[in-house]
Amino acid sequence: MKIMRKIKENIKPQNTKFKQIEIGMIPEEWEEVVFSEVAEVNPKRYLKKGQIAKFISMADIVPFQRKITNFVNKEFKGGSKFKNGDTLFARITPCRGIISCRQ
Repeated sequence: MKIMRKIKENIKPQNTKFKQIEIGMIPEEWEEVVFSEVAEVNPKRYLKKGQIAKFISMADIVPFQRKITNFVNKEFKGGSKFKNGDTLFARITPCRGIISCRQ
C-alpha cells in the first residue's frame, strides 16, 4: 500500500478538485466509464499450436515495470497470447496485478 500511496501523491496536483464516486474519489474532470468501453478486452491473437514463440512466466513480470527482461522461446501449446503494447492482467488468485508490457 505504501507504493500506491506514493504514486497517488506524485500524480495528484495541488489544485485538483475531486468528486466522490462509488469506488472512491476521482478528479472532477474524469468520468466514470465501463472498462470495456475504453479498452479492448481479450482481443483475438493468432498463434498456431506448435509454432515457436516467446514465453514469459509470471515470475518474470515485475509489478510497476513496463520492460520484460526475461523470456524463453518455446513451442506454443496453448494459453494466453499477447503482442507488444498489450497490458497483461494477472489472473492468479489472490494476486490481481496490472502490468504494462512493452518490449
